[in-house]
Amino acid sequence: MIVLPPETSSPVHATGASRLPHAEPAGGTFGRRETRLMTILLVARLEAAGIDHVCRVRNLSQTGMMIECSTVLAEDDRVRVELRNLQAVDARVAWARDGRAGLQLDGPIVIDAVLSTVPDTSAIIARTPRIAANCPTVLWHLGTLSASVLCDLSQSGCRILIASPLPRDSEVRITIPGLSPRRARMRWSNGESVGFAFLEMLSFAEVSAWQTDRSVRFASDRAEI
Repeated sequence: MIVLPPETSSPVHATGASRLPHAEPAGGTFGRRETRLMTILLVARLEAAGIDHVCRVRNLSQTGMMIECSTVLAEDDRVRVELRNLQAVDARVAWARDGRAGLQLDGPIVIDAVLSTVPDTSAIIARTPRIAANCPTVLWHLGTLSASVLCDLSQSGCRILIASPLPRDSEVRITIPGLSPRRARMRWSNGESVGFAFLEMLSFAEVSAWQTDRSVRFASDRAEI
């Protein structure tokens, strides 16, 4: 099933499973099972042309989905999408317009598995999608400022390289270029790599806008050239 672009830019409103317009192969019809389309709002990780992005899944079926993403996509582009509770799925862009795109999945997925609740033991899988980065940041802790490097970012937190270790649960303020300063708490450490959870999550719009400026997102790459 290929989810067709909406008639207008207005979002589709529905509750639960719904019957919405979709592509139909010549000379045949889809059964009820094939036409099951869920209207949802789920943040996912999108990989396109070797770069990862956050996107938002609006409609989902066994064989297709409609997404919102700030990155530019074109018909027939190959992409990969990572949804919660599900391994990455490969897809082809069937259409793209006004920041939305319809994807034709390479193989069917189990919708109920995507929407089910993740057990506490698998909480790491359910965390918000993270996108790679490599840019200088400033870390404030107990009145001291230090330079650090952002490795990845999500709505709920980030991973940073720091020179000096911090005690677990340390509260800091992180300044990332292109974003407002964020208070965060240290959650884990693995050598020089440290994970922080934001005390106030970033909005999808903030991360979506930030990821498009590669001169900021990968500023440290440019400095090494």
